Amino acid sequence: FNFYGQANVTIDNCTFEYGRYGILTYFNNSLTVTNSTFRYNKKGMQIYDKGLHLSGCTFLNNSEHGVYCDAMKWTSSFDDCVFSNNGVGNYYMGNSTANVAIDDCSFMNSSNGFAFSDTFDVNMECVVVSGNQNGIYTQNGTRIIPSMCTMTGNTNTINLDYGSITL
Repeated sequence: FNFYGQANVTIDNCTFEYGRYGILTYFNNSLTVTNSTFRYNKKGMQIYDKGLHLSGCTFLNNSEHGVYCDAMKWTSSFDDCVFSNNGVGNYYMGNSTANVAIDDCSFMNSSNGFAFSDTFDVNMECVVVSGNQNGIYTQNGTRIIPSMCTMTGNTNTINLDYGSITL
């Protein structure tokens, strides 16, 4: 599913499977996806530019990325989502206004549970990061702020490549 320059897009209760991309989107307003499944794609979702709000979504067995966010400019949120057995669970690159809130999500059994790049904050609450090569990977100044999170069974639980963590 590909769309470009759309406003006020909400996707609910859909399954995206066996594609190059489940969703590919550029230059839209914030995208909201709820109660949807992305499995067996190259990339479950690729979004460019604005903000992303996920709730109740599952990303399974996507060969490269569960979610790939590039050049994000607005805040994003991930609530009650599962990322499992993806190449990278979630990759998120944005600028200083692209803060991310992650609540009640699981990132499991991927090369990177999630990876972040640039100078924004990632607020994590009740997040499970388990069985990944790198549970959390940051670069270029990302600040991780975890609260009540469980991080077990990762080769490297947190890999800060010019990033920081506030405990």
